[in-house]
Amino acid sequence: MKIIATIPPPVNENCYNVAKHPLVAEARFNTGSHGKTSCSPFENLEQLQRLMDGKRLYIDLKGRQLRVNRWSNPLHGAIVLNRKIEVDLPAQLWLRGENNPLVIAEIKGSKVFTQTNPQYATGAGQAANVIGNNLKIKGKYLTRLDEEYIQASRKLGIHDYMLSYVECGQDIDDVYDIDPKAKAHIKIESLPGINFIGSPDFAEYGFDVSIVAARDDLVLEMQKSKNIIDALKTIIKIDTNAIVASRLLESLTHSDSISLADLEDVYLMELFGYKNFMLSDGICANKEAFGMAMDFFQAYLTE
Repeated sequence: MKIIATIPPPVNENCYNVAKHPLVAEARFNTGSHGKTSCSPFENLEQLQRLMDGKRLYIDLKGRQLRVNRWSNPLHGAIVLNRKIEVDLPAQLWLRGENNPLVIAEIKGSKVFTQTNPQYATGAGQAANVIGNNLKIKGKYLTRLDEEYIQASRKLGIHDYMLSYVECGQDIDDVYDIDPKAKAHIKIESLPGINFIGSPDFAEYGFDVSIVAARDDLVLEMQKSKNIIDALKTIIKIDTNAIVASRLLESLTHSDSISLADLEDVYLMELFGYKNFMLSDGICANKEAFGMAMDFFQAYLTE
């Protein structure tokens, strides 16, 4: 079993602990957390590369992932997303941190008007998922910040990229166009993504592209159905070195002990064949949660 952590931005007090922990073999940097620091992409990566001291560092690009673009109050207007979208109504909007979806009443470009209101205020950078038929996310795959991070990575000799919401070969090619030495690790987070990795188009990439089972968004996109199990089995069948990510040991984000469900989850993923486990932002940015997760894996690996 290999443990991959999500390393927080250098300004986070737990950044050093994550980079230096002996159980952490590799780390992913979520460029979506860039807003938590005033450093440039190059400055961020330079500091992280130094801390990692030779360990592999993945740069997680956001691609077509939907996020709230700015603070919004749905009581008095629209929720503004980072992309213009189209979808057949009825449809739902899931916001990270909410327990229930919002019913979409109308969409105008990037503005989403809802019939129901979220439990909490919506803030800039908050992840969003639109569930409905014929969803189209407008614009090119890579964001401007993605491109800045690729350029910074090239200068530092970093070429491992995790690509969010990959759904076709052009998404991968867009990264190759900027960094011909890129090693693409594609995050499968939707049904179109599952269909892509089962297609002849994906097979043409051979072993040059690896897969990440990004379960957080994939569960929502699959509408919490049992099809998520089939999807996870499909991913590890296609790529026996696939990374399983998100929703690992999530009980540690709100408890000082690991739930039975989390223990069973790790065991089940091993039974499916997964050997590479990636911890989330929520676990790794919290010193106590990260420490308990490492204690768990230390005990699990020695049993």
